[in-house]
Amino acid sequence: LPARGPARLRRRCRREMATLWMGDLEQYMDESFIKQAFSAMGEPTVNVKIISNRMTGTLAGYCFVELADQTSADRCLHKLNGKSLPGSNPPKKFKLNYATYGKKNRCRPRILHICGRPLLRSRRLPSVRLLCEKISVV
Repeated sequence: LPARGPARLRRRCRREMATLWMGDLEQYMDESFIKQAFSAMGEPTVNVKIISNRMTGTLAGYCFVELADQTSADRCLHKLNGKSLPGSNPPKKFKLNYATYGKKNRCRPRILHICGRPLLRSRRLPSVRLLCEKISVV
């Protein structure tokens, strides 16, 4: 059976947070070039996926770089972002960010607003009623 609920979300979040988005790629930059650039800076990669335009087949100018874990992704982002990209001609800089796959960050706890007040999802229904009663009385 497929994993459901919070455990599935945690696994997906760990995977997404260990993946970085890399932009401003040139047409000659392929998976091996990106891997070598990261290795030259002392950061080994697990996988690189370069995105191409479905209609034309040309490179879209960005890729996803998967790292071993979130700590590696954090270190990479802070250490390499804005630094010179080894082997690039003309000279380019690393342009990195966390990969969100076009969606808002699903890994953060969602905050609901009830009666104009923030309420974490973990609160139970009686707590919600008490909160609303206190707000209504005031």
